[in-house]
Amino acid sequence: MTARAGWSREVGPPPAVAVGVDVLGGLFAINGGEMSGRSLGCVHYFDPSAMCWEDLEMGHTDWVSSMLSGDKVARFYENLRWKGWETEVGALRPSDGIGVYPFLFTKESRPIERTTRRPVPMEELLSLHFDLARQLGNGKRDG
Repeated sequence: MTARAGWSREVGPPPAVAVGVDVLGGLFAINGGEMSGRSLGCVHYFDPSAMCWEDLEMGHTDWVSSMLSGDKVARFYENLRWKGWETEVGALRPSDGIGVYPFLFTKESRPIERTTRRPVPMEELLSLHFDLARQLGNGKRDG
């Protein structure tokens, strides 16, 4: 058996594999050992409203299934939606997300309808979230 490019038996699997991102800068990733040892293979979510990783306690197949279920997705995002969110999201370019101020992890961001929201490049939004989490001491994986 030959090793695939970028992976070898000596090195092992990657510490995490991103499998999805949401419009608010939340990131879904499969834990390869980066988040915690007890949930290898489970999907974790970097929650921009908590600035930390959460173990979703499901594998990739179950996660995909739940993301295709309208009811489960609605429950997952119930505190992060506002009247008219569909229109705002529909107007975005594929490479953009929605920057929210005050930041979603603050009490001032509630109710979310009162926040200022604008399109921002997703790469910048994710970078900002991870930088803020690090500064707040929440950058610890699964923590």
